[in-house]
Amino acid sequence: MIYPIDSAKSIYQRNALLYSKGQKVKPVKIHFFQRQMYRGLGVSMTRSCVLNAIFFSSFEFWKKRIDKLEDTPGW
Repeated sequence: MIYPIDSAKSIYQRNALLYSKGQKVKPVKIHFFQRQMYRGLGVSMTRSCVLNAIFFSSFEFWKKRIDKLEDTPGW
C-alpha cells in the first residue's frame, strides 16, 4: 500500500531507480484523501487557534500600552 505522505514524485523516483535503463517504470496508483491522513488534525488546529489567540491578544495589549506612553525627548 502506498501512503499519501509520500509524494508522487518521490514514489516515481524510487521506482525508477529500481529498474535498469530501458525498462519501463510501472505507474503507481496513489491514494489521496484517506481518513488516516487527517488523524490529529483537529487537535493541531485547536492548538494553533488557541496559541494565535493568546499571541494576538498579548500583542494588542502591549501595543496599546506602548502607544499610551509619552514621548521623551532625546531618546
